[in-house]
Amino acid sequence: MPVMEKVTTNGPTEIVQTNGETDPTPLETKPPPSGPQPTNQANDLLDLLGGNDITPVIPTAPTSKPASAGGELLDLLGDINLTGAPAAAPAPASVPQISQPPFLLDGLSSQPLFNDIATGIPSITAYSKNGLKIEFTFERSNTNPSVTVITIQASNSTELDMTDFVFQAAVPKTFQLQLLSPSSSIVPAFNTGTITQVIKVLNPQKQQLRMRIKLTYNHKGSAMQDLAEVNNFPPQSWQ
Repeated sequence: MPVMEKVTTNGPTEIVQTNGETDPTPLETKPPPSGPQPTNQANDLLDLLGGNDITPVIPTAPTSKPASAGGELLDLLGDINLTGAPAAAPAPASVPQISQPPFLLDGLSSQPLFNDIATGIPSITAYSKNGLKIEFTFERSNTNPSVTVITIQASNSTELDMTDFVFQAAVPKTFQLQLLSPSSSIVPAFNTGTITQVIKVLNPQKQQLRMRIKLTYNHKGSAMQDLAEVNNFPPQSWQ
């Protein structure tokens, strides 16, 4: 009788988040495939995220992309604890919802999302390069004062549209982050429109907010990718 091997993991259940409503689905740990891996891209992002002290949240590729994009992003990030699940895959009825952070559910309730505390919070430019500009505006959740609600606005000052735009973000493990669906996957040329997207950040310890972002899009026939760190959050957004 052949000897049976038993593989166990001691880490938390891995869950992938895409640009959309979160549907937690536990994933099994599998050995890496024998074929070639995108090691350079993965190492770049792992270096950006700073190792194991970062909890990434990953959006789905635009709606024109197949549902398998969530798995590709999981491979890209490597062996890191993830939050969320692919939006295209419905959660089985038997899966308990206790793994979903409570603030995510509160933020999706029928109550008003924001309150007046956000009136004096200044906006920031989180990224500006090659004609692409990302601005953050801030509000505080009406259902949970520890939640900061960030609205992303992506604009394009070049003469051609930026297509297949995907925004990814990661925060330290002392925070929790949820990325909602973007308004579009195309950033129009000549600043004629913007993509908007909402990030919710739970900061129960009122620590200074830090975020690392990854941007991918197609422009002038070329696939573009860039990584950046955002550290200039105004104190009113996290205190």
